Amino acid sequence: MNASQEKGGIFFFTNLADSHQAFNFYLKVCICILAGDCSITRISNLQPTGPMLKYTVFNEKGGVGKTTISANLAAALSLRKMKVLVIDFDPKGNLTNYFLEENPIKHKRLEDVFSPDKLEGNIIEVRKNLHLLPAFNGLYAFDKTTYLSHQFSGMDDYTYIVENLLQRLRFDIIIIDALPTFNLLTLNAIQFTKYLLVPVSMNYWALRSMIELDAKVFNLTRVGRIFKIIPNFHDKVTTVSRDILEELRSTFFTAVTQAVIPRRIALEKATGASKTIFEMFPNDSAAVAFKKLAREIMIQ
Repeated sequence: MNASQEKGGIFFFTNLADSHQAFNFYLKVCICILAGDCSITRISNLQPTGPMLKYTVFNEKGGVGKTTISANLAAALSLRKMKVLVIDFDPKGNLTNYFLEENPIKHKRLEDVFSPDKLEGNIIEVRKNLHLLPAFNGLYAFDKTTYLSHQFSGMDDYTYIVENLLQRLRFDIIIIDALPTFNLLTLNAIQFTKYLLVPVSMNYWALRSMIELDAKVFNLTRVGRIFKIIPNFHDKVTTVSRDILEELRSTFFTAVTQAVIPRRIALEKATGASKTIFEMFPNDSAAVAFKKLAREIMIQ
């Protein structure tokens, strides 16, 4: 997914579509050289920004740690100096609670947020490099087709509403925390991002649920989506966790992330306090795992 790869201090662009970015990057390098400042440090700070990465965190099965993954992954990416937007598509606002004590847009209607001229005004910078579009009550109205037909008249396919709104935004990464159900809002999120991050807990239903999810996404969106399966709640001392992780890897191969999120008391305490792992236990093995996951998805 990155626009470029660094080899021995030289950047190689891997896609001809990135040629405009390549031109701008090398133009900046030439300016540095002409100005007499061509140090490695100076040039390395001019790394080109790749295309915006977009992910929907989703699993139809509840209790897999979806919101915990969304919050901590977004925080890990922001620590890498990426400009991150995390979006809470669950009206209950569990993700929003990680970052805000009071939600200023909780009672807003759908048209007060999902409007091209109002959307950016509802996005809040909650940490350095980390922005949030909080949950709000108007999301309950999204599946009402009569409302949609009135607000978005002229659209033949309502699964592109979110894409039409969000594609104007300028972030390095957008992460959507979706509801654990295939409603219209979830389908909009999947249609926009094309990539699915699927947390899977270490139990015997994990493999079966993943196979069913793959088929449902294909049937409902009419095209394939790219999965990255995130093993969660892994306990390396139990046979069950080890067996399920091995089975996931043997079935889905490289679709399973190398990063494995461990079952940790520290993570549970941070979640209970509505904090990210980095705010309470930055040196815990769970924090290390999320940093590894952040590095991994950035190079997909």
